[in-house]
Amino acid sequence: YPTYQNLTKKAMLWYSRHLLVLPVCYPVPHLLMEKRNELVSILLPVHNNQATLKECLTSLLAQTYEPCEIIAIDDFSRDNSFAILREFRRLDKRVKVYRNVKHYGLTTTLNRCLKRSDGKFVAFMDPQDISAKDRIKKQVRFLTENSKTVAVGSQCMFLDEAKRKIGKSEFPQEHDNIYNKLVNGISIQFETVLINTYLLPKDIMYFYKHEYPVIYTDLFVKLQKYGNFANLKECLYTRMKDSSTTLETVKTQLLPHLMLFFKARFLHDYRPSVASLFSR
Repeated sequence: YPTYQNLTKKAMLWYSRHLLVLPVCYPVPHLLMEKRNELVSILLPVHNNQATLKECLTSLLAQTYEPCEIIAIDDFSRDNSFAILREFRRLDKRVKVYRNVKHYGLTTTLNRCLKRSDGKFVAFMDPQDISAKDRIKKQVRFLTENSKTVAVGSQCMFLDEAKRKIGKSEFPQEHDNIYNKLVNGISIQFETVLINTYLLPKDIMYFYKHEYPVIYTDLFVKLQKYGNFANLKECLYTRMKDSSTTLETVKTQLLPHLMLFFKARFLHDYRPSVASLFSR
């Protein structure tokens, strides 16, 4: 080939078009690769749930989103819950099964689930409940399209102990309405939520010792500093509403909620009105 310096102007133009530019026209391999979905970790704390566990796990394995992992920890159940978990682990490698050496309670079990999870998205699940097959897919899509949202829940269908439909939630979809009633737990069903950990500091996902549902409320109060909350309008979760959900239970939770409310104001800059704590 002639040297570049000795080319005439016309030859230089031909040379640059056909020989110098040509290589960049070939496909670049990394540009042709499809964008891979992020892993979703579904946390499943289990304790004496043999009656409902199979149906719960079946609904999780039927999710249309991939990849998912189910982090199931048996909190030293006295029934066949652990055997059921091992059975599902043999059937599907997405089910990761562990067992506590004694009964530690929900707080410790959830934290151990978190420690073993690898997903950038984290979902919660109650072993008595059922997820719709498109739940995770629709929630991941929402978080991907709404980059300032840190957590998204959904509406719920409620069943009684005989598995009869007794109602459907009407949780607010907008952040402000969820935020203002976060502490009293009537603006979002925590077990329906998918969290985007990309928006969070490394060690913020940690549960402290509280009774249910304050254990979840405490975590979500911390999350509100890092992004918005949302609820999808679709009903993507079926929830068992047991007999312990009574007015007396709400009354016994009033003091823990009050303590959390003031802790949230001073430590986490959570600033709803005091009246919102008592609204329904």
